[in-house]
Amino acid sequence: MLAACGYRHVGIDVLAGTSAGGLNGVLMACHLVYGMPFGRGVRDLWLRVGDLEGLMRRSRPFFVPDSLLRGDAVFHQELCTALGRLVDQAPPGWKPPASLRLMLTATRLRPRPDRVRPTLGAPLPVGRSQAYFRFRHRAGLTDFPDESTGTARDAALARLAYAARASSSFPGAFEPARVYVGPGSQLASADPRAIDVRGVSSETGHPDPDLDGCVELVDGGVLDNIPVAWAVRAIAAAPAVRPAERWLLFLQPVPPLPPGPATGPAARRGATRLVRAAAGSFAVKAGAESLRDDALELDAAEAAARYRHCAGGVLPPHLDTLVETAFARLGRYRRTVGGAEAARLIRLLAEPTEVTGPDALPLPAGPGPLEPLDARGSGAAELFARLREPGAAARLVLPDGTAALPRPGHSPLPLARTVRLLMDWVRAWEDADPRADSGTVRELRRRLYAARFAVATVIAARDRLLLAAYREALAGGEPPADAAAPYRSATLRLGALLPDPPPPEAPPAEWEAWAVRLALAVTTVPAPPPSAPTATAPPPAQGPRTAAENLDLAASHAPLWPLLTHLARRIGRAAPPASTATSR
Repeated sequence: MLAACGYRHVGIDVLAGTSAGGLNGVLMACHLVYGMPFGRGVRDLWLRVGDLEGLMRRSRPFFVPDSLLRGDAVFHQELCTALGRLVDQAPPGWKPPASLRLMLTATRLRPRPDRVRPTLGAPLPVGRSQAYFRFRHRAGLTDFPDESTGTARDAALARLAYAARASSSFPGAFEPARVYVGPGSQLASADPRAIDVRGVSSETGHPDPDLDGCVELVDGGVLDNIPVAWAVRAIAAAPAVRPAERWLLFLQPVPPLPPGPATGPAARRGATRLVRAAAGSFAVKAGAESLRDDALELDAAEAAARYRHCAGGVLPPHLDTLVETAFARLGRYRRTVGGAEAARLIRLLAEPTEVTGPDALPLPAGPGPLEPLDARGSGAAELFARLREPGAAARLVLPDGTAALPRPGHSPLPLARTVRLLMDWVRAWEDADPRADSGTVRELRRRLYAARFAVATVIAARDRLLLAAYREALAGGEPPADAAAPYRSATLRLGALLPDPPPPEAPPAEWEAWAVRLALAVTTVPAPPPSAPTATAPPPAQGPRTAAENLDLAASHAPLWPLLTHLARRIGRAAPPASTATSR
C-alpha cells in the first residue's frame, strides 16, 4: 500500500479505537513505544483472547453468571501476561516516537449526572454515558514508563490491558469492566482487582454510587463506534520536524450497512424479536445524549469563531504601522480577545475534560467546580454573566490603559497564537522557496515544536490551577462578587511554580525538559488555597490594579516571550525577503 501511494516511510503518532479497535490500538502503541514485536506473537495473542471456548464461563448448578464470557479472569489476564512477555522481546536500543497519543472509547453502564447550562435560567439535567481513556507519550510526560525495575512498566501494561478490555466489553458477552476513579488513595474497601485509571480516564473523580470509588464500563461502540473526532483533535497537536502529509487511516471491520430485517412469522416471535428490541434500546440510549453533545459542539464552535476573529479583527495590513495600529486598536483588542478568553474560561469550568483532553497533563479529577452552583439553580448563569461583562472580560487579558505596554498581558493564550504565526511563516517560506535549506528548516521546526510544547504546558498548567481556584471559590454555592478574582489567584500561583527557564538560544531538549518540570510541579505539589473572596468575605475594591500587580500577573508566562522573540529573529534572518513578504 505504501509503494502504491508513493511513500517510503510512514510515522504513526495518533491512535484511536473502540472495541476490537481499542485492543489493536493498545498493541500498536506497545509496539511503537516499547518495540514490542508485531508479528506471530500478536497473532497468537488474538487467537487466545478471541477463543470463545477458552473465554466461555463454565456452567454451575443454581448459579446465574454475570456474563457468557470471562472478561477479567481470562481476557484481561491473557492480554496482560502476553504484553509483558512480548515487550520483553523488544530489540535492544529501540527508539520510541517523539510523540504518541492513544485514545480508547468506553461507555458507562450507569450514566452519571451532568448538566447543560444555558445563558439564562436553571441548568438542564442530562445523563452522560460516553467515556474514554487517553494515554500520551511526549518527552518526560508519558503513560508508558520503562524503568529498569519493571514495577512501573508492569503497572502501566496492566492499565493498558484493562483499558482494552473495558473498550471491548460487549454488553452481555462480557461482564462490565470495573476501574477505580475515586478520590484520594485507592481505598482498602474497593475491589482489590480494580485497576487505578485516574489521570488517563475521563471518569476520574466520577465513580458510580456504592461502588467504593469504582465505575463500571462497557464497550465503547455502544455510543461511539467511530472515534474519528478524537484522532482529529490529537493530530492538530502532533509535531513534525519536516514537511509532512497527514493522513487519517480509518479501518472499519464491519459491512457499511446491516443485513435486511427478517420477514414473515419468524420476525414476530422468539429470539429475533428480543434482539431487535435490544438494538432499538441502544438507539434510544444513544439519542438521549444528543442534547448535551449539541450544546458542546455549539460552545466549541463559538469559542473557535471568537479566536479566529481575534487576529483578523486587529492585525494591521502593513508591519511598518504595527505599533501605531496596536495602540489605536488596543480597546478593540481588549474587548475582542477578552471575550474569547472569557468564553474559554467558561467552557473550561463547564466541561474540564473536553478542554484539557488534548493537552499533555493528566486529566483533571471531577466533579467540576460548578457543582455547588448548579445545586442552587441559576448560580452558574450568574457567574457566566459576570465573566462575560465586557469590562471584566477585557481585564482578563490586559489592564486598563497603556502603562503596562509593551509588557506581556495576563493570559498565556497569545503565546499559542504567536507560535502558530511563526509556524505559518516557516510554511510560507517553504512554499515560496522550494530550494530552502532543509537543514535550517528542520532545526527551526524542532525549536518551534519545543516552544509550542512549552507554551501548551503553561496553558495546561494554568487550566489545572484555574479549576482548583474556582473550585475553592465556589465551594460555598455562591459566585464571588469579583468573578475574575480566582482567575488572578491561579495566574499568580502559576508564576510562583514556573521553573527557572533556560536561555532562549538553548537546545530544544532543554525547553522540553523545562516544560516537564513545570508539569510535575503542578501535578505533584498541592496548590495552596487561592486568595479569591468567598461568599462570606467582602470582595476587594475592583478599581484599577497597580503596575506591580499587573507585572505579577504577566510573570506567569513572561519567560516564554524572549524565546519566541529569539525564534522570530532566527526565522527572519534565514528566510529570504520574498518569503518574508509572503508570510505577512
